[in-house]
This record gives sequence, C-alpha cells and structure tokens, in this order.
Amino acid sequence: EEIAERIEFGVGSFWDVIADQLSLVAGERITPDQFNLDKLDDSQKINVQVCDEQGQVIAQARTLSELKSQLPEDSHSTAVEIPTDDTWHQDGLTDWTWDELPKKIVIKRGVADVPLFPTIVAAGDAVNLRLFDDRQRSDRLTRQGLATLYRLANRKSIKSQVNAKAKSTTIIKRVARERTCTALEAAIELVA
Repeated sequence: EEIAERIEFGVGSFWDVIADQLSLVAGERITPDQFNLDKLDDSQKINVQVCDEQGQVIAQARTLSELKSQLPEDSHSTAVEIPTDDTWHQDGLTDWTWDELPKKIVIKRGVADVPLFPTIVAAGDAVNLRLFDDRQRSDRLTRQGLATLYRLANRKSIKSQVNAKAKSTTIIKRVARERTCTALEAAIELVA
C-alpha cells in the first residue's frame, strides 16, 4: 500500500517504477528482471476487464494476449479519442494566452477516467496547444514549445546578441588577419 500511494498512474514503465520503489524500501537495488511472474498464482495476477460505454464487461483476462484474443481485431488500438474543444486545441499562438497549464486533466470515457496532458507544441514561429495521452511525450514537446515561446518573447534581445557576436567575430578575424600579415612580413625580412 505504501508503494501504491507513491506511484503515479501512466508515468514510466510499470515494472521499472515498482522495482525503483521496492529498491527504496529494501535499501538495495532491485531490477524488473528479478521478478518471476510465472510463480504468481492466478489469484495474485491482475484481472483486466474491458467495459463498454454502459460499463458492461465485454472481455476479461489476466494477460494481454488472452484479453486481445477475446476482442475483435479492430479494437486492439490503444488510441484515446482526444477532445478538440477550443480550450485545449488552439493554433498559431505567439504568447502565453491561457491560464495556468495543469499537469494533467481527466476526462470520462464510458466508466473510465482517462488522464490527458496539456501540451505546448512548437510550430515554427508559433505554438499550438494540444492534449496528449502520453505524459513523457507531452513533457518533451512542452519543453520545446516553451523554448519557442521564450524565443518569441525575447526576439529583439536575442537578435541584438547574435548581431553583437557577428560583429565580434568580424573584428577578431580582421585582427587575426593583420597579425598574420605582420608575422609574414617579419618572417620575410628574416629570410631576406
């Protein structure tokens, strides 16, 4: 129960997370390959149920392959229908125009609560606001989107810094060329 309270749904590989949490409790490193799931009695394995929109169980099994065999082939997709309302589906944004960006929102799909992750997606000289069902992908895209927003908000100062660097590079090249010429002239005088 202590471990169950500390893990967050949908974040990382289940067995990696469990191994990490058990390592903290045990005080020594535990890895997922140390779990021997074949030794578990069926009563100790999770019983996964697939329900329809009305909450009726349409399939149940203790392994993914068993569960898939009970379902029609076209139902094997893991895609979640993601809402496209104006709150979480905005294009061409060049400034932070929304309120706080929550870490996740939860929507109802039938009887299940589905976590979705608001995401800032870089789109050239703008960003788009979207929902994703994969937290790690959402985090990666949001970092890129935030970098785009920063660049847009600080365009003038970034441009002036780039221009200053270009000027410095030109001056350095000129000084280096002048020193090279002077060194060559000195070398020619020594030889002559």
